[in-house]
Amino acid sequence: MKFVELLESKTLTETEMQDHILTFCLQNGTAAELFDKNKNSLYKVDLSQSILAENPVYSRVLTASFISGDENYTLDITISHNKGSEVTEVIKEMYPLILIIAFILSAVIAVIYSKHIAKPIIEISNIARRMEKLDMTWKCKIDRTDEIGLLACSLNNMAIQLDKTLKELDGANMKLRSDMEKERMQAKQRSDFFMSISHELKTPLTILKGETEGMLQNLTPFDNRDKYLLHSMQVIETMEKMIKDILAAARTQMINDNGVMRSADIGKIVVDIIQNQDELARSKNIQIHMALEKDLFVILEQELFSKALANVINNAITHSSEDSSIYITTQRSGTECILTVKNVNSTIPDDEIQHVFEPFYKVDKSRTGNGTGLGLYIVKSFLEYHGFRFGIANQENSVIFTIVMPLCYDGPDLMGADKKQQ
Repeated sequence: MKFVELLESKTLTETEMQDHILTFCLQNGTAAELFDKNKNSLYKVDLSQSILAENPVYSRVLTASFISGDENYTLDITISHNKGSEVTEVIKEMYPLILIIAFILSAVIAVIYSKHIAKPIIEISNIARRMEKLDMTWKCKIDRTDEIGLLACSLNNMAIQLDKTLKELDGANMKLRSDMEKERMQAKQRSDFFMSISHELKTPLTILKGETEGMLQNLTPFDNRDKYLLHSMQVIETMEKMIKDILAAARTQMINDNGVMRSADIGKIVVDIIQNQDELARSKNIQIHMALEKDLFVILEQELFSKALANVINNAITHSSEDSSIYITTQRSGTECILTVKNVNSTIPDDEIQHVFEPFYKVDKSRTGNGTGLGLYIVKSFLEYHGFRFGIANQENSVIFTIVMPLCYDGPDLMGADKKQQ
């Protein structure tokens, strides 16, 4: 078409036009034929067979009309191709280049594959092996929006849920083991407790049986019945007190976590107990000194705690010598309330102080007192029920009992607080 435009742009004679056509055919190896407006052949040239190989594969004729010198002409150009010898030669020449290009493309594709497909899959596979060992200390950092990215996101979510579930299971297992150990210890304590009960009740029952049989048979040592009846009554009163203490100690085994826990003023509880113990203290001329900080509120089951604290103060009065003093203090220490009961001029042997909380244990080996040996055991049971820390120790020729309790808040009685303070 450019050649036709060239012919149209010039005013050529037929001889000049033929020369241009011949030159075009020589340059391109084609055949050409020029026609006038009546379709008469004016000029024909065919150089395709002399330039190309024989037996052309196909020919294509291109026809264009143009005007030159006010005359209309038609030019047919015939393009012939052989069996592809030129293409074959070109391919042979470019074969090394084609191999290099193919190698480079393969390398690029391999890198892209390893970076975008194989590497994430290998990382996910490694993570799956770690999950198999229940190792959740990882995070898949593949940030993609395709299927591999969705798989990585699913692994992360699954790992979070599995880790949460495993921690919950570990916590539940630890609590279960703790509960089982606690139940085992409680079962052993109950067994030991009942064995101690049978042993402690055997002695007074034997005494009662012997004295009663002696009086019934009018044996000589039991002629003075009033004396032995009075002694029997004392033994019965001791047994009655022991049975009450046994029932009090057993009460903690029947109280569950639904016990009524309320906020109470520790100072008020101490004052109420001292008023009830005042007569016993006066009988021994014992001075009770109190230093109670105000507005110390603790969540507790008031009846049980009052019983425990009353036993502690009663023990202090009972085991203090006449004309001595007892010091009771309450004070705030951070978020805790510390209550101490100290009786002076009285100590517990160091080798026995660790046994004072055992049931029926008496520091007085002769057991001539009125105690049953259950007082501090009851104190221990009730304070452990509340979760309070406590202890007893010798200190400067005196015995001090300490209770440490968490404070709730400074305010009035907490109505409806029915959950045990842990």
